[in-house]
Amino acid sequence: PEQNRVIGSWQWTTFFNTLWQTPIEFQAEFLWSIYLGICAATFWLLFALVLSFAWQRKNSFSRIGAALLLLMVFIPGPMSGLVTIYLWNRNWPEVMGWLYDHTLVGPIFALGVRMLPVAILGVVLLRARLS
Repeated sequence: PEQNRVIGSWQWTTFFNTLWQTPIEFQAEFLWSIYLGICAATFWLLFALVLSFAWQRKNSFSRIGAALLLLMVFIPGPMSGLVTIYLWNRNWPEVMGWLYDHTLVGPIFALGVRMLPVAILGVVLLRARLS
């Protein structure tokens, strides 16, 4: 049977075997991704909660913030990553470079471009439902 197999062919057994082995083989990467996701979601949700209290008052600050959030939706992911690297990967002040090299502040900041508008929307909708 192996001799008759065409190179580049696709088999269900290979697919399921790869699907089963991938989380085991890349367990460390999966765990770091889950940890990063939990940290980023928690930080941006708390930030959105604080912003929602600040935006309770109808003033120009809330309108400018809403416009910035709308713009954040359209920022491409790679651009978010490049801006994050540009802002955090610095030698001066030293704390910026240290945070970038030794913590998750860079990826959390980059993910914030995607998470903050969704978190704000969720918090605003939730607060509208509560009395």
